[in-house]
Amino acid sequence: MPTQLLIVDPSHILQTGHNHAVNMLLREEAARRSLDCRVFSHAQFAATEGFASVFQVMAYKAFPADSVDALRLAYETASRFADDLARHVEPLLRDGTVLLCHTMNAALLHGLVQWLTRLPSRAGLELRIGLNLPPDFRDPRPEIIFFNRFEYQLALNLLRAACPGLKCYAETSELAAIFGPLGASGIQRRRLPTRVVDRPRPAASTDRPRICFLPGEVRPEKGAEFLINGAVAIAAQQPSWLGKLRFRFTSMTLLPHVAEFLRQYPVLFELLPDTSMNRDRYWNLLHEADIISCCYEPANYVARASGIFLESLAIGRPVLVSQGTSIATEAAASGNSYAIPIAYGDVGSLAAALEAFMHQPDTFAAAAAAVSDDYRRQLDPVAFVDWLLTSSGQPAAV
Repeated sequence: MPTQLLIVDPSHILQTGHNHAVNMLLREEAARRSLDCRVFSHAQFAATEGFASVFQVMAYKAFPADSVDALRLAYETASRFADDLARHVEPLLRDGTVLLCHTMNAALLHGLVQWLTRLPSRAGLELRIGLNLPPDFRDPRPEIIFFNRFEYQLALNLLRAACPGLKCYAETSELAAIFGPLGASGIQRRRLPTRVVDRPRPAASTDRPRICFLPGEVRPEKGAEFLINGAVAIAAQQPSWLGKLRFRFTSMTLLPHVAEFLRQYPVLFELLPDTSMNRDRYWNLLHEADIISCCYEPANYVARASGIFLESLAIGRPVLVSQGTSIATEAAASGNSYAIPIAYGDVGSLAAALEAFMHQPDTFAAAAAAVSDDYRRQLDPVAFVDWLLTSSGQPAAV
């Protein structure tokens, strides 16, 4: 049986947000099993017990405009990651260690390879890799995508040779289809776990407006600009149902001019002044919403998963989804009963989707509630840690 779980997450910088929630949850589940678990985070993370702030690099880093600089950045990222692993993680390795890297890009994978090949022994090491950042992550330039695909393929094949105790997963079937041919043989679809928090359902009232909530940061890739500008354009047409709907936003890094624009329409928009977002606050806001916006830019979500989409359905909240995204494909496979598809950038499509919801809010809510148990199972931390701790069945590396 594994004797410890080490989580390597160089993108864990804040004591809030998705990375923090996942790492906290995995530590809680490990503690329930009396399993030693430590998290290695970015150097900027305010370290607490069980967390070590060590890494100088991260996965969420844009490529420079100059291609030569991009190559240099990838090399430097890999080298610095390997050095930090050797300095901080390697001394804690022992037989039966499970090492989880759930947020990795191609450069970080190469750093992982560099480190593994330097180890005196890899016997008994079980490596778990999450492949959830596709080659076009946040950079659609063809030359960058080509470079990333090559880097992923090389790194994954080297990892398989360096560590037979390797298992890979992806959060969507689209991601698995991308990474499987690049060397992630036997890749499985698994969701990163979430502890779903329940709250009493707000009392039904014909007086209060319905709330359309956009969780997370107000960024273009999350569809914020489209939703905001679309709502203003719809308001100009003065449909009768719009007076019973409010759009709620919260963002820790909201640009001043965006905040000022939202405040010009106090009847239409509700801006919550949150400078931090703990777990209870996040789940309270999800439960208060009637419908959740996942109107993401399709180019950024062709293959990627959305934690907000999964968590919304886990508590029975219907969602707006952009056609051409992995989440819209998933919803369509179920008949779109709990999700309303929209054509991203098309205000008429957004208006039709919102009107459909406003005319039948209880019908969409019931459809979302009907699938909540399934999504809770997909997000179950017990099942995820069971998978982590199950041996790959391959001979030990030496």
